[in-house]
Amino acid sequence: MRWKKKSFHFEKNLERLATSDTRVAQFVEELEETLQDEKLPSEDTVEFTGPEAAGYGILFMFVAYFLFRWSKDLFDHRRALNETAVAERRIAIIKSMVDDGWPPDVAEAIATRCLEAIANRTKDDPVLFQVLETAKKYLPLPKGENEKSGA
Repeated sequence: MRWKKKSFHFEKNLERLATSDTRVAQFVEELEETLQDEKLPSEDTVEFTGPEAAGYGILFMFVAYFLFRWSKDLFDHRRALNETAVAERRIAIIKSMVDDGWPPDVAEAIATRCLEAIANRTKDDPVLFQVLETAKKYLPLPKGENEKSGA
């Protein structure tokens, strides 16, 4: 409220000065014309400061954190599903190798090394496609794989 009192005194002194000096009166008229053209904030204008701004800031922070956690959980879930599928296939490979007569520790070591080598390649690697086509010709695929590949 202190600024309103100072503003009131300034206006009264400026009016008094404008009535006594024509140059000040012209300057005040120019200022009034300039200020009428512009949209200036008034006392009715709501400013985004104070407690309401803090409340909106906290609300925005909670919403942003919620969206971050939701998206992170979604992507973590998808990654976990992919890792589970890889682990299931790894177990199936090791089991089939053991069924074919390989010792379990050797079968696990071979499957692990082969899967690590495959994981380091890109999905559209031509070498992987050639190996897959060769495997389809000469090796029987596990049950269910024939339906997936369209064979």
